[in-house]
Amino acid sequence: MGIDLFLLPIEPDSGEVAYAYTTLDVRRRSELWEPIRSLPSCPVPSKFFETLVSVEDFADGERWCCGNTQMDNHGQPLRWVYAKDLKALAAHPAVQDNHQNRAVWAYLMQLPDQTRVALYWY
Repeated sequence: MGIDLFLLPIEPDSGEVAYAYTTLDVRRRSELWEPIRSLPSCPVPSKFFETLVSVEDFADGERWCCGNTQMDNHGQPLRWVYAKDLKALAAHPAVQDNHQNRAVWAYLMQLPDQTRVALYWY
């Protein structure tokens, strides 16, 4: 079992209540994880951060849904980085060698540099 990553761009001007309804699925390339983890980061808003990857317990088991998301799938507090810092990784071989990652970074390149992007490790 490996580690995967969703990038969740946070809606602008969301203040203490933040929303991220876009989920960008980064293709597993372990050599990309350390450069992403080393980027300057901050915790997501602790009062409320609504995403589409909140994990809830239902009678038929656990599943993702829309809701307050404070932890990633590994139980670690969710953190965000600036889009400009992720954009700097666009030429990384683990981005360039895969069509899905190139598409994720093409999306990121269209975001304003100061867009906050949450890192959801699963």
